[in-house]
Amino acid sequence: MLASLDPVAMVDSEDVNQRRWMNQTKTLPSLKCNGHEALVLFVHPDYLFTFMVSKYCIEAFNRMGKKVLESRFKVKWKHAPEDISGGSRLPFVHLGGEGNPHVPAALSARFLRDQNEIIVGHADNVVRRYSLRRGHMGSLTRETSLDFSPTAMTTLTQDLTLVSGSRGALCLIPSGDAEEVIRSQTKFPFPEQLKATCATSCKLRGKPNPQVFLGFENGFIAVTRANYVGNREDESARVFSAHCGRLLGIASLFEGKYILTGGQDGTVAVFGSTHGRCLARKSLGFPIANLESPREDPNHTLWSGSTTAMVAGSHGQVIVLKVSVYAECFAKIDEIAKVVAATQIAFSVGRRFSGVSFCSWNGVLSACTNDGLLHQWCLALSVSRQLGLSQEEIDESNLARSEELCLTKRSRLGSMKEMLDGQEVLQFLLEPSLGLPESAKDALVAEFERLQTTFQSKIVKLEEAHIEKRSSLINEIEMAPEEKSDPEFAQHVLKSEELTILALDHRTKVREVSEELLQALAKAMKQSLKKATGDAAAVKEAKDRIQRLESQALRI
Repeated sequence: MLASLDPVAMVDSEDVNQRRWMNQTKTLPSLKCNGHEALVLFVHPDYLFTFMVSKYCIEAFNRMGKKVLESRFKVKWKHAPEDISGGSRLPFVHLGGEGNPHVPAALSARFLRDQNEIIVGHADNVVRRYSLRRGHMGSLTRETSLDFSPTAMTTLTQDLTLVSGSRGALCLIPSGDAEEVIRSQTKFPFPEQLKATCATSCKLRGKPNPQVFLGFENGFIAVTRANYVGNREDESARVFSAHCGRLLGIASLFEGKYILTGGQDGTVAVFGSTHGRCLARKSLGFPIANLESPREDPNHTLWSGSTTAMVAGSHGQVIVLKVSVYAECFAKIDEIAKVVAATQIAFSVGRRFSGVSFCSWNGVLSACTNDGLLHQWCLALSVSRQLGLSQEEIDESNLARSEELCLTKRSRLGSMKEMLDGQEVLQFLLEPSLGLPESAKDALVAEFERLQTTFQSKIVKLEEAHIEKRSSLINEIEMAPEEKSDPEFAQHVLKSEELTILALDHRTKVREVSEELLQALAKAMKQSLKKATGDAAAVKEAKDRIQRLESQALRI
């Protein structure tokens, strides 16, 4: 067991090709996992490790593909009844252990970013939290007993997680240090034995009551509000049919106005969350096992008319989709890219992908099969751009508006136009024609990722401060009385002007951070280029590209 190690402190000594940004999609070596079917698969934004939570353990792989964590779920004991046949009493009954199938299996899991923990719902009706902190990875931190089986969960805010099971079985579990568990009084018109299979949520701007979307075994979707979960008089819940068979993937789009779903019937569909009308449906030709939208989370808002999603299923296929909504009355689902596992993997009987994840830092798409093989692909730069930020959102015409909204924390910097330009220059420097030593290439990639992580935290802090200040000003403006005296009217005008100045000030700060990033990146590239021994024309072209990158920093 590797849970006692501190994987963050481990040094990767293998000489492995870390170059990621490519012109064509490349298949990486598969990794073997002991936990089999993945409940959640994600890349940690601080460590850049690929974490997988399966039925019986938590595993992590570093950027080299080396396993750095395998923490199996703990052994359960209970007091045993008297053994009448033998005339003796056993003190305890062993319910499971390492490698024992009687360990209470995990049914659902989510990553708590703010707490740096994983919350897992087990088959013994207990929700457990496991730490991902340095030196304590995989250790149990808290247990919460429920009266139902936790088959689906979603993070509402940084302090609350919603857990669902059979009909009417909803509860809010504190993600922070609070102890109170809010039991549900909301009832859905389903049989008692029917269980939820997936869940997601979306927090609307200016509204502290997140929308909750639940998918069920019968293909139905239930929509409710998080604050109404404990209210017996709740009449906000809406239920509508989405698929034939189990609903296995669900994602909220465009501030919760629309829902993207995937079902066992092999189709994906877009629904309006208010009226439940189907706006688009697309058949993919294989049963869908998992659906993820890398740019959607409870604290993420979108402003354009399109977004992206990833769908994984049987036959070893992962498809990247683009979802566009037109005039709020119909939608279009287009296929951007598709990756397929090896033939012997793709067509094995009963083998399918159970989890999918995309890392915006290096353009790597990961998917895990239900028998424990972790497949990875380096996506082409053109596909990575669309997963990180669509081209129309990069345009300067939308830049001012985008600065006013909070982007996903884990992909904010990676989606900036300046960062993408830096990736293209880095890709050129890694070409064989330049003759850079492998050690210099690896050092340059490591420096690029270090700069990206450092400035990522700066951007996140700027975004959080801007959103907090902007929300405060908007609330003050909206709460002002309609009939104002002269002093009140003057104060109202000042608040409105302050809101305009706030957006301009935030844009200036973001540009300063971008300028600092590009200058540091250009400096690192110049140092690495001194070791180039390749073609003189290629070296000159590299110098020109670095010079243009440096000049771009001065124009920001």
